[in-house]
Amino acid sequence: MAQKAIYFIFGEDRFRLNCELTKLKTRLLHENKVFCKISAKDDLQSGLFGLSLFAENKLVLIDIQDFTADILHKLLEENLEQVSDNLEIIFYQAGKPDKRLKLYKFLEKISLETIEVAEFSPWKTQDIIKWAVEQAKELNIKINNLALQKLVEFYGSDTASINSELQKLDCYTEGKEIKLADIELLCQAQDNLFDLVDLLLLGRFKEFSQITQKLFLYQNPLQVLAGLQTIFRNYLSLKSLQIENLPSAEIARLTAKNPWKIGQDLQKIKNISFDFLLKINQMLNQTEEDLKTGASFDPNLHFRFKILSLQS
Repeated sequence: MAQKAIYFIFGEDRFRLNCELTKLKTRLLHENKVFCKISAKDDLQSGLFGLSLFAENKLVLIDIQDFTADILHKLLEENLEQVSDNLEIIFYQAGKPDKRLKLYKFLEKISLETIEVAEFSPWKTQDIIKWAVEQAKELNIKINNLALQKLVEFYGSDTASINSELQKLDCYTEGKEIKLADIELLCQAQDNLFDLVDLLLLGRFKEFSQITQKLFLYQNPLQVLAGLQTIFRNYLSLKSLQIENLPSAEIARLTAKNPWKIGQDLQKIKNISFDFLLKINQMLNQTEEDLKTGASFDPNLHFRFKILSLQS
């Protein structure tokens, strides 16, 4: 079977995933190639496997999460040879895929290139700093080492916020070198993020809303959402392992996370149900989609409304 022009990209760091996806699309697209996104089963069957009288060169983008994994795997496996040679296909997935699924293994096998965008560990600060240095260079932003270290200290592994703050600071300094004093003046530490997490876990939604109302005076709601999503995705994974009655040390080994931190997190979610964590996670994801698609007139008010809706 001839090799098809298929690419597979996935990762938990949504910001860096989108960056890598954009780079891959830019690399593959040229003036004689048509770009399209497929998000429905019928379109998939006709767009990839259907015969056409017009042999257009196309770059096709497919979000794996738009489909059921088993159905997508079956369609690909049974019809792969029918994929036109004029097509280049990018399969992508935000979040950590289940590597036990047949779809994941099949995509790794048939792809010309597989790109995994691993999320930075909050404890590996040097990895985050190295990335931030490269990001500043790519954006042509000058920032001294002390300022960069303080920025990473404030935002940890939240790469979307680091990127956003770099651009905000560059505007403030009018292209001059960003210094430590600029970080301390314009940026905010993320300590309150963990206070917000605790309020959600305890169901104290009105207090949560009061804090975010003040927080949003100087911070974009999407940045807060990104931090909360990362934490609650982690809690869901830990809770699923905790339900299996695995010891803390084994969970730390399986997740490759700091044992002390794992112990703290497991204790925090010990009396929290998986369904409640899932409800919070789904609400955060839906809120992100609403804010990014412009489904709300007032983003701040919409975010607070979604949080308070958890009371029902």
